[in-house]
Amino acid sequence: MPVSSLNNVLSLVLRNLLLAFVYILFGRIALLLAIPPGYAIAVFPPAGIAVTAVLTGGYRLLPGVAIGSCIFNLWIGWESQGQFNTTNVALALLVATGATLQAMSSVYLLKRFVGYPAALDDERHVALFLLLAGPAGCLVNASVGIFSLFTLGLLPATDMFGNWFTWWIGDILGVLIVAPLIMILMGHPRTIWKSRRLNVGLPLLLTLSVVVSVFLYVRGSELERQRQEFAAEAIHMTQAIQQRFDFQSELLRNMERFFASTERISRADFNTFVSPTLQREQTIIAVDWAPLVMLKERPAYEARLKAEGHADFSIKQRADNNLFAPAAEREFYIPIEFVEPYIGNQAALGFDLYSDPGRRDSIERARDTGKLSTTSPLRIIRTDRAKNATGSLIFAPVYKRNSPVSTVEERRTAFRGVVLCVLQVDELVRHVFSEDARSQVLFRLRDLNSAADKADVYNTLGRQPTAAEFRSVILFGDHQFEFLAQPSPVYWHLHHSWSAWATLIGGLIFTSLISVYLLVVSGNAFHIEHKVRQRTLELQASKEELIRSGLLLQTVMEGTESYIHVRDLDGRYLYINKEYETVFQIKRENLIGQTIEDVFPPDLARKYRSAEQTVIATKTALRTEAMVQQKDGLHTYLVVRSPLINADGEVFGACGVGTDITQRKRDETAQYENLMLLQAVMDSTASAVCLRDKNGNYLYANKEYDRLFKPANIPSLIGTSVFYLFSRDKAEQYMRMSDEVIRTGTTLRTEIAVTAGGVDTTHILMLTPLRNESGEIYGVCTVGTDISQRKKSEESILALNAQLAETTALQNAILDSANFSIIATDTSGLIQVWSKGAELMLGYSAAEMIGLQTPVCLHDTAELTSRAAKLSQEFDIQVSAGFAVFALRALQGMADESEWTYKRKDGSHLPVMLSVTALKDDKGEISGFLNIAYDITERKKVEVMKNEFISTVSHELRTPLTSIRGALGLLMGGALGKMPESAEKILDIATKNCQRLVRMINDILDVEKIESGKMEFNFAQVHLIPVLEQAIAATASYAEQHKVSLRLQTEIAGEDADVVRIDTDRITQVLINLLSNAAKFSPQGATVDVLLTSQTGQLRVAIIDQGIGIADEFRERIFQKFAQAISSDFHKKSGTGLGLSISKAIIEHHGGQIGFTSVIGQGSEFFFTLPVLDELRAL
Repeated sequence: MPVSSLNNVLSLVLRNLLLAFVYILFGRIALLLAIPPGYAIAVFPPAGIAVTAVLTGGYRLLPGVAIGSCIFNLWIGWESQGQFNTTNVALALLVATGATLQAMSSVYLLKRFVGYPAALDDERHVALFLLLAGPAGCLVNASVGIFSLFTLGLLPATDMFGNWFTWWIGDILGVLIVAPLIMILMGHPRTIWKSRRLNVGLPLLLTLSVVVSVFLYVRGSELERQRQEFAAEAIHMTQAIQQRFDFQSELLRNMERFFASTERISRADFNTFVSPTLQREQTIIAVDWAPLVMLKERPAYEARLKAEGHADFSIKQRADNNLFAPAAEREFYIPIEFVEPYIGNQAALGFDLYSDPGRRDSIERARDTGKLSTTSPLRIIRTDRAKNATGSLIFAPVYKRNSPVSTVEERRTAFRGVVLCVLQVDELVRHVFSEDARSQVLFRLRDLNSAADKADVYNTLGRQPTAAEFRSVILFGDHQFEFLAQPSPVYWHLHHSWSAWATLIGGLIFTSLISVYLLVVSGNAFHIEHKVRQRTLELQASKEELIRSGLLLQTVMEGTESYIHVRDLDGRYLYINKEYETVFQIKRENLIGQTIEDVFPPDLARKYRSAEQTVIATKTALRTEAMVQQKDGLHTYLVVRSPLINADGEVFGACGVGTDITQRKRDETAQYENLMLLQAVMDSTASAVCLRDKNGNYLYANKEYDRLFKPANIPSLIGTSVFYLFSRDKAEQYMRMSDEVIRTGTTLRTEIAVTAGGVDTTHILMLTPLRNESGEIYGVCTVGTDISQRKKSEESILALNAQLAETTALQNAILDSANFSIIATDTSGLIQVWSKGAELMLGYSAAEMIGLQTPVCLHDTAELTSRAAKLSQEFDIQVSAGFAVFALRALQGMADESEWTYKRKDGSHLPVMLSVTALKDDKGEISGFLNIAYDITERKKVEVMKNEFISTVSHELRTPLTSIRGALGLLMGGALGKMPESAEKILDIATKNCQRLVRMINDILDVEKIESGKMEFNFAQVHLIPVLEQAIAATASYAEQHKVSLRLQTEIAGEDADVVRIDTDRITQVLINLLSNAAKFSPQGATVDVLLTSQTGQLRVAIIDQGIGIADEFRERIFQKFAQAISSDFHKKSGTGLGLSISKAIIEHHGGQIGFTSVIGQGSEFFFTLPVLDELRAL
């Protein structure tokens, strides 16, 4: 290899190693600015060093970036974990790859969009340089690094964005701070970058020094405050552990006192005493009792234990194979006699604790000192847990009762044994501190009296450096435990202070802005000098260009067909072209310097001068039309006047350009006349016509189309899109049809549903292509004709045909049914229809009856006569015992359903329920009557049984009630002397209940009469007002009981306006029922109004209360029998539920109607109507 090539390679290697060294050095310096928690780095200068080094030195320095990043990250991994492993090596390689890719991509972007060498002498290049090298380029390593941490399981997904953002910001600030400094040292072109050493580099370094100094001070203050806060928290934790240890010690002392209080304790007593403690304290795994057994006592002791049920019991110790074996002979033993819990620990029975060196040492300390003694931490095998636990054995010595224990010798002499407690220390810690507290504080609990490798009983400390630490000593038994606490990342997160971050980030951003400002200022200074030189050359070129432009403008103005003139502010001509000379027949030399008034007549001169003054005043162009007489006639010119404005923005004249538009005006006139003719034709048609272009925009719409579809908020559809006018689906349907017409060039005819003005219609659409003069299709003409009425007529005919077919089928089915008879007559009573059911029921054929007989022949004469008498009395007219008895109520529009007895052809009689209804023609006039009857033989039998039952019940109830009422009356009248007040109240309640039972019986009897048609009505001609007054008087006392007043109001005129034909008693019964209900459900102090008004042919009586109102779910069945509302308040006041049903039947029998209106919480209005006397007579 040539020497020069070897030198080049060596130089490249040294430059890469130097770059790696600088990368690591500044990385370590950046760690000095780290902020807890986690010592996050707010600024990372190596990112800026890598980018600018590769930019100035080329891609050959990328290995230096990779080496420096890899070594730096391996160093961090060693400090945090104390070792190199696969994970931190993989992470270092991945981050190094990200740093290398970031440097390479940033340099590529800079060279691609900024270029290099880069002077950065204007705002755009400075901003672009910092943007590409900073925010854009720094995306790479942050993304690669965070993804690597996540992939290696070192970072949870929830923390990825926050860490990525911190990494990204740190790299950005590193680039923004370091890149300008490196460019000053190494950047090209060297002339401009070298000149920036003092005016950019020095201020930047000074600002950075101040920012770092302030940051270090703020960080130190914040760290000291956080240490103090953490120390207070750790002291609290130390106290909590100490209290828990003291509590456990006291429990063991209680057990020791329990054994010391008696000479002999049974296993049951031990279980009874120990079990509650084990259930309550989950940190205590087991409690043992181990007595002192001398060698000579061993045989008897083992025999006693075997006799108590432990057949295999013996004193034992652990052999070399870690299994139990009989204990060797020695002076004494301390075997486990009792253990709780027994299950799982029974194998420990008989184990000589004194045989184990560790336990022997603790037992001897407890025996000799009389205090609790603790073993070193040991692993406790938990069969109930997946993981073993860490714990200690605590011994409490038990001495003989009343023995002196002042000295060691006395205590050894009085020693009886030990109570042993197996304590799980790590579980105790978890019980003392919540999971939340343990997540915030990492700590280690170490037994200082044990060997270092066995001392830790609880340890969650990591190897990460920490900014705060707390140490304390905790006593438990005769051992000391060191408590060492450090804040966890969770603690730092919850107690995080942003002061240091804000100081550093703010200072660095300020430094970056200073850098940007200084780069821009220095670049602008260089740029301005460059532009001054360039501008001088441009001005010289502009002068030459202006001369050429003047010549070109002169040529254009002289060659145009439009006339041009230029006048100053006084209207003097400064310039005219050749066309002006031709149009106005005047020479240029004779016109220049003349005014408008010198050339044109006064009226034209004033008109032209006014137009130019407007242009000069407003500084805007003005378009006018002027008429000029030519040899071939009068010509029209479009004149555009524009202001002439100098460089200072001042108007110094006006320029006018006139274009001959005579032919265009003629064409426009002809086109307008044709358009008006077409408009008149289009507007006179009943069809909706519109023209649309290919894009669905309206070109024209006639009046009918506007009427149907144009919204009121727009003046015209012209220019509007079909998508604005219709829904998207409808608009797309129209566009598909238009596209088909345009594509095929043919007419399309279709039927479509259209909604216009809120009305659904059907239109026939004719779509025809629109073609221009060259035959190209530029749009579609749509003609829509409304055929809705025709469609409706067709549909109505089809519907009527279908309905007629259904009706005919239904009628035939009814007429042929054998369940009941149907007989239809004309107005004179002559039978016109005789159903199949009538033939089966009566034995007469249709041929025998239709057109020959009336229904009178089917009835008994006596029954007809009785019915005629009742109707005569009811309507106060003479009714004959003929067909009128069937038709009278139907003629009045009243329901007529009564029981009759039919005479069959064979002479037998058949009870039926006969309903008579008037038949009307299409003009509403009565054309006949329809008689429908059904057999009620079985119902009559049931009614007889029911009547007998009701009569019996009525008699059996009325008789005792009469006696009870009489006896109560005598008692309340004083027949047995003065009664106590309490007795009078009871008698009053009994009397009211008797009256209530009487009313219930009467209601039930009335219902029975109504249903059987036996309720008698005695109609008479009376005035209605006295009847109302009588009912109010009868109800007044009941209303007073409820503290409600009754009031009558009438709104009728005329002396006999209230005359009606009614059964006074029955109407009074209805009124009393309605008034009682109103009073019962009205609040105290309210007024119930009785309002009498007159309607056409009727009197209307309304009872209006202010009560609770009627629930919606009850309204439909309020007039049904036994109907009652379901509410606690209603049931307190309700009756049988028959009153309204009886009232409805009575009112309807009088030819009236009953109803109600109600509002919940405001009250109800019940009303009924009665025909006036004149109306009855007319009927």
